[in-house]
Amino acid sequence: MGIDKETRDVVRDIAAYPALAKGDPDINKIRAAYNEVFAAWTAPSLVPTEEHWIEEDRITSLVIRPLNKAAGAGTIVFVHGGGWSLGTALCYAPLGRHLAGISGMTVILPDFPQSPEAPFPAAFDALRDWLAAKLHDADEPYFLSGDSAGATLSAVLSQEDGIAGHLAGQGLLYPVTDLRLDARYRSRRRFGSGKYFLTTDGIIGAAMMYLGTSGDANDPRISPILQEDVSASPPTFFLFPEYDPLRDEGEAYAQKLKKAGVQTEIRIARHTIHGCASFSGRIPAGRVGMEQMATIFQEWATV
Repeated sequence: MGIDKETRDVVRDIAAYPALAKGDPDINKIRAAYNEVFAAWTAPSLVPTEEHWIEEDRITSLVIRPLNKAAGAGTIVFVHGGGWSLGTALCYAPLGRHLAGISGMTVILPDFPQSPEAPFPAAFDALRDWLAAKLHDADEPYFLSGDSAGATLSAVLSQEDGIAGHLAGQGLLYPVTDLRLDARYRSRRRFGSGKYFLTTDGIIGAAMMYLGTSGDANDPRISPILQEDVSASPPTFFLFPEYDPLRDEGEAYAQKLKKAGVQTEIRIARHTIHGCASFSGRIPAGRVGMEQMATIFQEWATV
């Protein structure tokens, strides 16, 4: 069948944003296109929310709370994607509202240092210190989640001191798990040509900016697939789009967690592409994937 009609329409419409579809020497043009698309195509929240911004340590974040939230329902920290260089908490606010509505939980969207201006370990260090402090004072279940590069950060943060053992679960939506420039995966070859939005060249380019001049892709804080011991990971939900160049490395990481005894839930978003959660207003499989994660988080919050 290939990708479904809704996904084909999204791929067609992304082509109307050349900076996003093909790249541009001016990263600010790519950022502007990314922000516009990723803020516009997410499913709306059907639940009223209250929102405010907070500044803590080096992190500014948007807090979204459903007005009908039950006491102690839980909080989800969602680390946005964008190849460590694109996206903002503001452009992910629609996704945060949708997730808050379907989960009944507070959603926190942190902004963080981005490459190329601030390569590794700037984002990792800032988010680690900020999240550890929040968990120290937590009075309800906390979940960590993210999409794409944000899921990569989530995967490695969840095993850090002060964070490991303090999460009720995590949700990794199509993470990048191997940033080695010579990484070879069948899904990258099959789906990374540009026909399905995310490209292999785009993955490598984002990795190079994130690494900067001193980052080492063999560092397991950068490439989580290289972590020898992943047993400190919390229960983990994975979502993999069927036509995502990152699918194979993500599934390999999921199997690594399973072998380490980590409770692991894997869902495949059929007939669609990388980014589908942010396109959930147009791609049904993306909306279903978000609902699946929300339901599992609700279950884990009561364990």
